Amino acid sequence: MENAAMETRKSTFVSVVGWLFLVGSGFASLIGIMQNIMMWTMFPIEEMQRSLEVAKKTGNVPAISLFMLEYMRFFVFGFLLLSVTAFVSTIGLLRRREWARKVFSLLLVLGAVIVTAGLLIQVSMPAPSIPSEETDFDKRFAYMHRIIMVFSVLISISIVIAFGWITRKLHSVGIRDEFR
Repeated sequence: MENAAMETRKSTFVSVVGWLFLVGSGFASLIGIMQNIMMWTMFPIEEMQRSLEVAKKTGNVPAISLFMLEYMRFFVFGFLLLSVTAFVSTIGLLRRREWARKVFSLLLVLGAVIVTAGLLIQVSMPAPSIPSEETDFDKRFAYMHRIIMVFSVLISISIVIAFGWITRKLHSVGIRDEFR
């Protein structure tokens, strides 16, 4: 009888969010595994360091790009850790575990921060220019870049709002009572 009452209290919201993020974090985990295998086996650290030194000498590579190149292996490994953590927490979310609700909410907040930081980095980067004999091409390329930036801003804002809404909903009294 108690199990039947527990089943009826499960919200569709948590189930849908859990399954969507389970599939997404599962794929992200597989991608992360493959990226780590490639990064740690196919790219010798000495070659990466030489390429980084060449990029530093040219002086036309943005500092954030140099930073990311220098610590690429750590970024790739961090992505894998976040993906696996999200995968495990969504399994717990579907099983209505309290620890999973807290971890998942924390990951959503972290995701919103990362998306916002990524957008700020993207906006701060200089617009690429393509040297061309056709003067109109540069104008069209700059126009395309502005369109991409607008879409990037809109998508980032949408993701942050969605993550915030899901987090808020997971902390509502009715949803919170489902977890043990």
